[in-house]
Amino acid sequence: MSGEQEELKGTDYGYGVGGITVSDSALVHEAIELARTSSSPFLFNHVMRSWLFCVLAAEELKAKPDPELLAVAAVLHDLGLTERHADRID
Repeated sequence: MSGEQEELKGTDYGYGVGGITVSDSALVHEAIELARTSSSPFLFNHVMRSWLFCVLAAEELKAKPDPELLAVAAVLHDLGLTERHADRID
């Protein structure tokens, strides 16, 4: 994720993206890099937007999902649609 990172204290998340606070762990960075290197630009942008939407939906529903799990699940949810990983689906 590019852009200026906001310093956010007292949250389970790491930094702000467009005013939305998201997880910033090594695992999340690895998932983002896997999605980026495996996906076309439109698919990568889709999964990143999906992650942000999931964070907003969880906040609206007052749900408290694990921030890292939510991030990885959202970022990798369409990995099977990529040429690199399509053969791994039975």
